[in-house]
Amino acid sequence: MHLPAIPISLGPEGDGRQVVEALENLERSLANIWSASSTSNDARNAYVACIDQGVRVLRWQLGRRDLEELLLTRRYWALTADQAPTPSLSDVLNTEAEDRRYELRRVINALSASIARWSGAELLVVPDSSAFYAAPLRLGEWDIRASLSLGSDQRVRLLLPMVVVDELDRLKENPQPHKRWRAGQALRVITGTVGDGLWGQMARQNKGAPQGVTLEVLVDPAGHHRLPIADDEIVERASAIAAVAGKPLTLLTSDTGQAMRGRHAGLGVVLMPSRHAAEFAVQSVEPPTPKRS
Repeated sequence: MHLPAIPISLGPEGDGRQVVEALENLERSLANIWSASSTSNDARNAYVACIDQGVRVLRWQLGRRDLEELLLTRRYWALTADQAPTPSLSDVLNTEAEDRRYELRRVINALSASIARWSGAELLVVPDSSAFYAAPLRLGEWDIRASLSLGSDQRVRLLLPMVVVDELDRLKENPQPHKRWRAGQALRVITGTVGDGLWGQMARQNKGAPQGVTLEVLVDPAGHHRLPIADDEIVERASAIAAVAGKPLTLLTSDTGQAMRGRHAGLGVVLMPSRHAAEFAVQSVEPPTPKRS
C-alpha cells in the first residue's frame, strides 16, 4: 500500500493535530473571501488578512521553507504590493485562492492520514543503519522488543526514513564483511516486507522473532532538502514523525554520537551494545605509560 509522505516539516513547537486544525480553519476562510466583499479590492484585502492570520498561527508550528511555499507565495507578495484594482485582479485572486486551498487540502489529508496511522498503541521506533549490523540476529530473526526491553505483546512500528535505506545501500559496498552482509540481508527483508508499497507486516525468518512488528518506509517529500550529515537528517525526520504523531518515539542506534543527538532533540533513545562490547570491556583498563629513560 502506498502511503503519503509527510508533505511539510513541523517547527520547534509543531503539533500535528494543531497544524491540521489551523490549516482547516484557513481553508474555510479562503473559501469565503468573496462573501463579505463587494469589490475585488475588498476580496484582496480579505485574502491578505486570511494569509496573515495563518502565518501568525503557524509561524512556530511549521518550518520556515514550508511556511513560505504554502502561504507566502509570489502571488501573495504581488497582491500585497499592488493596491490599485485592475481588470484582471479578480482572476489572479481567484487562481491564488484556489491554489492555496488545493495545497492546504493536500497537506491536511496527508497529515491526517499520518496521524491516524501513528497514533495507535504501537511503539514508534526509528532505527539507524548501525542498529541493523549491531543487532544480535539478522533482521527477521532479531527480537526487536527484547532490544527495547518491551513485553512480548507490545506492538512495534519500525519507521525507516529513506536516508536509512540509502545508508544501507551504501553499506553493501562496505569493506567489512559483517556490515556488508547485514546491510544486504536487511534490504532484502525490507523489500520483501513492503513489496510494491511502503509498509507491511514483518514475517518471521526461520521461525524467528517478528510478530506484531510493522515496517514502514518514509520517502522524502517532494522538494525536501536533506541535511548534509546523515545522522542529523535521521534525527530531524524522527523528530518530525514524533511531532505529527503527538506521542513519544524511540531512536534505536548503536552509535554513541547518534544517541547524544537523539537525546538532545528530545527523543527516546535506546543505545544498543556494539558487537565489540566484550572487546572494549577487556581493554577498559588503560595500559601503563612507559617510563622515560
